[in-house]
Amino acid sequence: MRAVLQRLDGVSRLMALLLYGAGLRLLECCHLRVKDIDFATNQIVIRDGKGRKDRVTMLPAAVKAALIAHLERAREQHQARPPSRRRLGRAAQRPDAQVPERRPGLGVAMGLPGHALLRGASHRAASPSPPP
Repeated sequence: MRAVLQRLDGVSRLMALLLYGAGLRLLECCHLRVKDIDFATNQIVIRDGKGRKDRVTMLPAAVKAALIAHLERAREQHQARPPSRRRLGRAAQRPDAQVPERRPGLGVAMGLPGHALLRGASHRAASPSPPP
């Protein structure tokens, strides 16, 4: 196990340490929120885990410092972004970006089962026929 952990870095290493050290399941680790970690009491609250139950487990000492540093970096990145770009995503980063207008049936034109399926048509009727 040590050989595997030594080869990992970044978020993957943090997640692996939490999986191994705290006994978290993979989805429990992926669903962790900042408010679920109590650094003062070295506890992690797992919400809606296996069996849809909440439970409390320990925060491993080996992860604590790295996790605090990771959360600080994430907080700095979040605060460094201008608010207008934070809400609009990648499109706001391009000055010439335009949002396309919504048109009904666009999915059908692209070969996707759009609104026709929602009206009860079969998928064959909703999709265009393949070219000869």
